[in-house]
Amino acid sequence: MKSISTKWVALTALTAIASACGAQNAGNETQEAWGSYDAPFHLDRSYEVRLDALPAEGQLSKIPWVDSYWPSYEGGISARWNTTNPQSFSYTSPSLGQLQNMTEQEIAELSPSEKFDIFNSRYDFPLTKSEMTRTSPNRPAWEGLCHGWAPAAAAYQEPKPTVVTNADGIRIPFGSADVKALLTYNQGQFANPATQFLGKRCNVKFSEVVSGRAEAEDCKGVNPGAFHIVLSNQIGLMNESFMADVTRDFEVWNHPIYGFSSRLMSKDGVSPGAAPGTVREVVAETRMVYTVEGQPQWNALAGQESAYTHVKTYQYRLELDGAGRIVGGAWLSSDRPDFLWKQAAASFSGYFSGLQSIYNSSIR
Repeated sequence: MKSISTKWVALTALTAIASACGAQNAGNETQEAWGSYDAPFHLDRSYEVRLDALPAEGQLSKIPWVDSYWPSYEGGISARWNTTNPQSFSYTSPSLGQLQNMTEQEIAELSPSEKFDIFNSRYDFPLTKSEMTRTSPNRPAWEGLCHGWAPAAAAYQEPKPTVVTNADGIRIPFGSADVKALLTYNQGQFANPATQFLGKRCNVKFSEVVSGRAEAEDCKGVNPGAFHIVLSNQIGLMNESFMADVTRDFEVWNHPIYGFSSRLMSKDGVSPGAAPGTVREVVAETRMVYTVEGQPQWNALAGQESAYTHVKTYQYRLELDGAGRIVGGAWLSSDRPDFLWKQAAASFSGYFSGLQSIYNSSIR
């Protein structure tokens, strides 16, 4: 499985999001109160923080759908995925005259960006050309559009294949993955919807540094107390997904979270370095469940989610104050999320205003 990355805005938090996808004991435990950058209230000020009031398990009623991460080395959404000869970066898009003489099957083999340009009657193919400029066959294999796919998969219903007709009478078949690709691109590259962010991005390649760098300030991962609050509130109480970078080093793997279960065990005493106000600690073993990417498919994959599900298991301590509120935590496993975020569904405007009608047609 590969994951993805792209630098899509200049702001620090959003740049971190846009960098692409077994617990074990760490050399040093990390315990502290959350800092200004990883307090759980960055995502929602209304979170419940009393441990006894938080559910120990939960699963969303809508599981985020599966799609490609549209890798940059293959041309992003300009890739002709529905053909045995994709010819990424080397094809010539058809003229209106050529389209009028093509079969629906031949048009179905064009890329998502080409189909959308045709839908907009733009036979100069501005979106396709833009994608070919943005991407390159020389890009690392893990780079792509996961920062658009993850929130789009959580926000929208899974599209089914549909056929739409443009203003010139061209019938354009869109596969499920074509519509997903356009939702992904609009979400991650075009619309720039409101985003809430918690944590820091680690820019260190752990394989290239000496032991200990992983515990530097920007590579410790999200505070586990904040992580537990977000996970149990978002999934267990709010029935709402959020995104997590599920790796800690340079590569960023953004995935939509949809389930969890926690086993909690009381611990005697308070550990040195615990968050101020801590009077009791609880050891947690938590399974976090999320959707992973897959190859683009013509048909929707509803009912096949189990084949595209991954589970990570984390161990950590939760630090509680006298009222039973989580005030901090300590990681006991070296595997942990780097940062967490959530994002509103993108609007359909400007060049992508027509995507609304394509999406509506695909979910009927």
